[in-house]
Amino acid sequence: MKTSPYPISTSILADFGTLQPETVALSPGIIQRSVQASRQTEAQGNGWGNYLTLLALAGFRQWLAERACDLSVNDRCGLLISPNRVGEGICTIEVQGNPLGPFKVGVLAIEGWLEDTIELPWEVIEQPDYAAQFYVLVLVQEEQGWVTVHSFLSADRLRQTIQLSSGICPISLEQFEPDPEQFLLYLQCLNPATVPLPVVRRSQTTLSGYTVYPLSTLCATIEESSLLHQGRQSLINTAHWLRDELDQVGRDLAWVLLPTLTPAMPSPMLSSVEELEAIVTELSRTGTPIPPQARGAYQDFQWADLWLRLYAMVWPLPIASEIPEWSLLLILGTPSGGAFPKGVRLQVSDPAQVLLERTLRPDHPDTYLYARVSGIWEETFVVTIAVENGATLTLPPFAFQME
Repeated sequence: MKTSPYPISTSILADFGTLQPETVALSPGIIQRSVQASRQTEAQGNGWGNYLTLLALAGFRQWLAERACDLSVNDRCGLLISPNRVGEGICTIEVQGNPLGPFKVGVLAIEGWLEDTIELPWEVIEQPDYAAQFYVLVLVQEEQGWVTVHSFLSADRLRQTIQLSSGICPISLEQFEPDPEQFLLYLQCLNPATVPLPVVRRSQTTLSGYTVYPLSTLCATIEESSLLHQGRQSLINTAHWLRDELDQVGRDLAWVLLPTLTPAMPSPMLSSVEELEAIVTELSRTGTPIPPQARGAYQDFQWADLWLRLYAMVWPLPIASEIPEWSLLLILGTPSGGAFPKGVRLQVSDPAQVLLERTLRPDHPDTYLYARVSGIWEETFVVTIAVENGATLTLPPFAFQME
């Protein structure tokens, strides 16, 4: 791991630890709004590349909201810099929340998998109107609806490693830091003056071969009506399940509501309902009874080369005080009910801390991970799934909001 070149207390770094690249799931609503926004740029001939770049921006915004509630994206003065050919571009934005001042960040979209180098126009590095203090690589898997914050590079380190003149500058991916957590730490704690922006305009102020779009116009289409843009996260309101319905976020994320369960015995071939009934029966036998009024739903997804199924069950707890409570049971397995992938972790957090973390031991016969948490109706719980290589996927928070 490369050492940090900036003067931040090592005790703070120790508290944060080391985190691998992280993935967030975009809702179909965000994807559709990105489609609509990219249509405003189709006359330029790079609608697909702009769509991917806007997805990267939406994913970065969501990742930032989930990981650092004190930071926010200001795109009112931001730009989408798009090549006049088919390909991904860059969004320059301002990240606010650091008490010492905002940072200018360039969000670089990469479709699918990384190559050995990426290319940037020299103006995005040296012209004050377009340059950033940090450049962050964001991988977009459009088919799956996943966005991964992969790595970052500071502008001063970038300028030390390339020869700037004009035209296109190839940048080796080895220069990027594969540590999103350290990037968050810089955005929160580093003095922006430590990474100065260029101040001298060169004679050429336009981007040859590129089209520049103000994000204030495009992102009005993407985010103005979004909960994320209002500083709130989209919630899966599980209280709707008790009324035999999914909320809009649940529908957008393709959750499947299950009927009321009855005790069941395991059988070789199980439907999703029968599978959950068998799991609930086994949990009841081992000391985790599930009340008959509990309702469940599940989501299948492919991520990090794995097929996974997440069941969730919710129910209100018996009223023991004036403050009502609810319970959330999570069951992570595979759609086939087969062997559970090695090294997968299930983590549940509230807004302040990690509450539970479950990992299946190699010698354990179970094929599922279980986690149960409880809280008052106003509490929300965030579920994170991690795989052995360090990649993580954070789902929208689970809530129980009775209306």
